[in-house]
Amino acid sequence: MFKSCVTAAIAAFTLLAGPAMAAEGQPIVIKFAHVVADDTPKGKGALLFQKLVHERLPGQVKVEVYPNSSLVGDADEMQALLDNKVQMLAPSLSKFDKYTKQLQVFDLPFMFDDQAAVDRFQKREKSRELLRSMASHGIYGLAYWNNGLKQLSATKPLHLPGDAAGLAFRVQPSKVLEAQFEAVGAKPVRLPFAEVFKALQSGTVQGAENPWSNIASQNMHKVQPYITESNHGVLAYMLVTNSEFWRSVPFAVRSELEGIILEVTQMVNREAEALNQRDRERILASGSSKLISLSDAERSLAREDAAAVAGLRGRDRCRCDSRRADRQPSLNPFAANARVTRRALRLASQAGRRAGCVAALERLFQPFGQHLRVVQLLVACRIDQRQHARFRRLQQRPPMLRMRREFAAIALAKLVKAQRTGLECLAQRRRRCDLAPPLV
Repeated sequence: MFKSCVTAAIAAFTLLAGPAMAAEGQPIVIKFAHVVADDTPKGKGALLFQKLVHERLPGQVKVEVYPNSSLVGDADEMQALLDNKVQMLAPSLSKFDKYTKQLQVFDLPFMFDDQAAVDRFQKREKSRELLRSMASHGIYGLAYWNNGLKQLSATKPLHLPGDAAGLAFRVQPSKVLEAQFEAVGAKPVRLPFAEVFKALQSGTVQGAENPWSNIASQNMHKVQPYITESNHGVLAYMLVTNSEFWRSVPFAVRSELEGIILEVTQMVNREAEALNQRDRERILASGSSKLISLSDAERSLAREDAAAVAGLRGRDRCRCDSRRADRQPSLNPFAANARVTRRALRLASQAGRRAGCVAALERLFQPFGQHLRVVQLLVACRIDQRQHARFRRLQQRPPMLRMRREFAAIALAKLVKAQRTGLECLAQRRRRCDLAPPLV
């Protein structure tokens, strides 16, 4: 009787200690499931993570990798994570639409000029905050794994946005991606990644959007005669784990795992760019698909059409250039008018939210003081006055509340002058140091 009571008590303690608590002498098991092949950046990252954990935490942690939806499918993997049936996933950012809307910024077309712009954004503090945006749902973000910029493949050549009209395109579960294709008259079809090749082969869908590595690994180029090198979007994954499981891992082990994840992330992102370039050359060399390169005029038209997805038009488009944002100094010339500019910022943020680009605005203006953001908003994004009547009424109020473009231009001129002055002072200091006699 006593023995059975002790056994029951130990079992209860094990359950309360957390899901990562393994039997004595047994390692913690991490089941890492994903939906792509082993020779993709994500697949290679999972295998490297498994290898490094085996080398650095032998007997403490065991990683089991399940590629190509061999354990859980595309549609079931998130629920499996929440149920702790798998402990680690790397879904595309579009998969998290159900849990947070903040990550939709990555789905906006032509949001990033190139992969370098994506990398810069992901290093910023705002992007790091997005990793924790699903904590209330029991999902803990660990890192961003990039798979490269997306290209359009189809059964007909796509030069202009209107060329996609009438075609069915496979999309990930994202309302932003659906709106992207609906805006040009195409039909978006949600399909799990494992079913894309069969759907393209059977004609259920006539096109898709993928990085070069995904096109090659799934042999999509064999059933898609045309590939348009549009670089219109980014396919990025978030390495996630079950929050309860992660908290239950002993601190020393968790710290070592986080170090391994950082190392693997750097490798994955380097490998993704190189692999996409190799697969691009391999696909073109095979001759199975014809490459469509967009001219500057065609790319400009595509950008104009994509702006409709964010609710903006023409010159009112808000393009998120992280290089420009990174260069701006963090100054605040409007401290005296803090109350007025805060009110203007609040209305501008509401307008930006209605326009669907509030996340882009946050990213663009993060380096500036809070009061300078609204001026940058006026100058760079030029909010459509017809759509945002409240913002127009603010401009029509007495002079103290007005923020005219002339005022914005003066402020920006001061900003540039301060930057130049700082550079000149720095150059003078360096010259003085170079001319100073050596110390004896």
